Amino acid sequence: LHISIKLIYKPQMTERVNIPRRIQDENYRYKMDVLQTRVEGKGINVRTVLPNIKDVARDLRLAPIYILKFMGYELGSNVILREKNNDESAQINGNLNRNDILNTLDKLIDKFILCEKCHYAEMYLVVDPKKGVEGHCNSCNHVTTIDPKHKLTRFIKQNPPENRTEIKKDAGETNRIEKRADADTGKVEKRDRRAEAGRYAVRRLIEASTD
Repeated sequence: LHISIKLIYKPQMTERVNIPRRIQDENYRYKMDVLQTRVEGKGINVRTVLPNIKDVARDLRLAPIYILKFMGYELGSNVILREKNNDESAQINGNLNRNDILNTLDKLIDKFILCEKCHYAEMYLVVDPKKGVEGHCNSCNHVTTIDPKHKLTRFIKQNPPENRTEIKKDAGETNRIEKRADADTGKVEKRDRRAEAGRYAVRRLIEASTD
């Protein structure tokens, strides 16, 4: 008796955690990829690489350079972000402890991602020339004043987001809404013209009867 066994390889799924990590609800809505780290080089050339910073930045709706700069400011290290073939390579100088990096990311989330009122990860950053950097919440519409003394706040003010990170409606849905509004406006205008024509006809009849 010969038994044939076929092994099927399944790629390992990227680990996901809540935003923020301290929330222990597995069904929580806001999630992100776990930030990966690896150490490369030796001696004075040793560096800590963050290979999936682009994925984490996508989940946080924040520019990768903002995350990397925050790490550098908080950990006291120089940082480099290189872009090649539509991919980012992020590194921090030194052999850094993984827990320190993850805890620093938690601090970033508290300061720049979570709404101070509803505490949901629904805040998007807006640079106001007079007020500085603000966080506008998509969930409760609260406006959070971002710490103006932090170095990252000054960096964001000097290098504002290219696009608003607010969740937007689907373009197709927006077009359908606009077309429906135009159609409704046309119907109202047509009805008004009919009513005006009727009133004009009544006035003519009244005038003819009095002649």
